[in-house]
Amino acid sequence: MMPDLTVLLCGLLVYAGCAVLGAAAVPGGGRLRAADPLVGLGLASAIVTVAAVLRLPPALALAGCAVLAAAALVWHALRRRAVGGTALLAAAILALPLMALAAATSPLLWDDFMHWLVNAGYVWRHGGLPWPDAEPSFSIWPAYPYTVPFWIVAVSEIAGRFVENAAGLLNLLLLATGAALLVAVVEGVRGPLTRLGRLALAGPALGAMLILTPEWEIVFSAYADIATAVATMACGVIGWTMLERHRAGGDVRALAWQLGWCAAALVNLKQPNILLLALLLGGGGLMALREGGWPGLLPWLRRLPALLGPAALVFLVWRHYVGGAAPGGEFTVPPTEMWHFDMAPQVAAAMWRTTLADPFPIVTLFAAALWGLVALRRRVPAPGDRLAVLVGTGWAGYYAFLWFVYLAVFSPFEAERAAQFDRYSSHLALLAGAAMAAAIAQRWPAGGRRWLPAGLAAGIAVLLLPLLAPAAVRPASSPATALFDAMGRDLAETLPRGARLLAVDPGGHRLFTFVLRYRLWRIAADDRDLRVVASADLLAGDKADSIVAGAFADPAVTHVAAAHLPPNEAALLGVAPAPDSAVLLARGDGGWEIVRRWQRPPEAK
Repeated sequence: MMPDLTVLLCGLLVYAGCAVLGAAAVPGGGRLRAADPLVGLGLASAIVTVAAVLRLPPALALAGCAVLAAAALVWHALRRRAVGGTALLAAAILALPLMALAAATSPLLWDDFMHWLVNAGYVWRHGGLPWPDAEPSFSIWPAYPYTVPFWIVAVSEIAGRFVENAAGLLNLLLLATGAALLVAVVEGVRGPLTRLGRLALAGPALGAMLILTPEWEIVFSAYADIATAVATMACGVIGWTMLERHRAGGDVRALAWQLGWCAAALVNLKQPNILLLALLLGGGGLMALREGGWPGLLPWLRRLPALLGPAALVFLVWRHYVGGAAPGGEFTVPPTEMWHFDMAPQVAAAMWRTTLADPFPIVTLFAAALWGLVALRRRVPAPGDRLAVLVGTGWAGYYAFLWFVYLAVFSPFEAERAAQFDRYSSHLALLAGAAMAAAIAQRWPAGGRRWLPAGLAAGIAVLLLPLLAPAAVRPASSPATALFDAMGRDLAETLPRGARLLAVDPGGHRLFTFVLRYRLWRIAADDRDLRVVASADLLAGDKADSIVAGAFADPAVTHVAAAHLPPNEAALLGVAPAPDSAVLLARGDGGWEIVRRWQRPPEAK
């Protein structure tokens, strides 16, 4: 698939609008310019979320944000106010080849098909959120926050068509923002850098962001984990900068508002992110209390409207929507009798084993956390020490939270292998990277400039990464997902109007159903009323055989789509086994007939 430059340009335009909006949203001077795009993203997502909950069209709210951004651009030009900064611009340029790759990437992962793209597609297609009196959504989690889906809709509105790979652009642009924040941390420790110094640091900083993220597939997906990690990093870095500036007697009003809007972005990305915000604020309060006693907390209490107001507004508005329009549309904690605390040792061991597959982020986290614990004992902590304390308190609380979630919320099957722990733990990894950058900056010899050539070389390496290591960075769909995707696209064009499918995937966990549902939907075109109405797979449990056996007698089922047909399922359907093919069955004289086959790659079996 070739890169779509139109998609790339539309994504860059939306992100630039966020940066311009974020720079204008903060009163006074002294803001951290590297955080401008994330501040704007938080403000825009708040505006669109409130409008959508009030049942105003999100497209209208996005148009309003565009008008505000245009007015802000004129205001910045008249006042000659810079937006973003040198490091952010350099990091974004270095990420352009990866963004071109993202613009050429189709959906890859489970949650893309389960809810993230479905939620975005619903807003795009129906002009609003799911409501009880509107067409129902087949999203598994329709009540997840919509910042990433709204981003996809914004890019789609400019492109004039639904852009299902727009979230990959957002992730890479956010990582460029994280790189600029890392450069800002170095400047906070060492003092202002020259423009050449910022340019030279942008490359290594972006490289660090890429190394500290989970698998490449996550970067190119619509998952909100990259956005969560960068928003968490931004909140931590801005909070740390506030601590340092307050100690020096500086004005922190602009930083307080920046933190408030970044916090709004954070809580509007994923359901549990409110805990990350609470842990960061708790760590900052701990440092203020330690160094100034109870009087040291007073300046922060006076800033609470700015620090918590935007996030509280978005959070409460969204909880109002979920409670009234989408109860059960998100993860919930089951009754205590369904918890499995007897598995606590196994889960802890699985969490540790999972980290060994990609140790760099977790090693960085533990190193920063341990440094933070040591720093708490120092009488006069250095600037980097305070940032490490934020990481340490955040990681200790978040690690305990994830352990609890595995024991109380996840199924025993998922808990015993700590499913996706590497992805969840990455939410604090970028902030830990910023803490380690501060540690290096504190110990780097004063006046040294020999790192400049190395930094520039690292930037060139990041720029050429898709050429130097194409196999390492090019996201690849699993063979099974690629087969299901191709089959779904084909069926969306060839099934008769109004067809109703039973999706059969012996040994599968419903990915086949999710992909078929999404592809038959055809978000930006007439879906011809094609629907998947039932599934027979491992999640159907003991009912799977009866669902398959009774399909012909069910008038609601016109076709059967099977990922493959081993002997048992083939016998239930009355056809020959097809273990090496995905098949489509249609009604014949007195039974099912195989009418289409798709060769199943050996690695997809």
